[in-house]
Amino acid sequence: MKAGIRARGIVAVIGALTMVLSLSACGAQKEVPDVSGKSFSDAAATLSKAGFTYDAKDRTGGIAFDGTVTGQDPKGGTRTDDMKVKLTVKSSLDETREKGEQKQKGRAEKKAQQQNMPAPSAEKSTSGGLTQAYAQLACKQRGRREFPYGFKPHFLTDAVEPMWSPDSVLLQFGATVKNEYNAKRDVTVNCNVRGSNDKPDVFGWTAQ
Repeated sequence: MKAGIRARGIVAVIGALTMVLSLSACGAQKEVPDVSGKSFSDAAATLSKAGFTYDAKDRTGGIAFDGTVTGQDPKGGTRTDDMKVKLTVKSSLDETREKGEQKQKGRAEKKAQQQNMPAPSAEKSTSGGLTQAYAQLACKQRGRREFPYGFKPHFLTDAVEPMWSPDSVLLQFGATVKNEYNAKRDVTVNCNVRGSNDKPDVFGWTAQ
């Protein structure tokens, strides 16, 4: 009698384990595509096609809109039921920052060596350390969000002298924009930027 009860108990346990394994095998887990090293646009398309969403940040923690993916979490090949992938992106703004920092550092070091004294700031900037080059990049990023079908600023050929205040700079320049029908038109942009080179903040924007 006891042997029969024990046998039925073992069968019940095996059945339960089989059911759990079957449910696990039929779960909603998916394999995360490996997008590390891809361009941001290719990575976004690959993840979307596979049914994943993404959260892309650059090295400062800001939202990335372009560049190259340098890391992802979860890693490619991982199976997960979390359909959101965190991407670390080296954006064009990051690359410009690095080049600008290296160039500015080189000029400063060279001048300091020549004069045997601490080098002054190489560029005009706000009290927060925001320079014109990074203000222009911030305005360009804002323009791409405002005009997703096409935004081309004319910083060199159609711009007036920046208007500096202690903590911000106002850039006025022309730009060519496109709509969803690929129709072009020229606008005049007023872009007011504050913050620092690491975290520029566009707090005033018009394009008419």
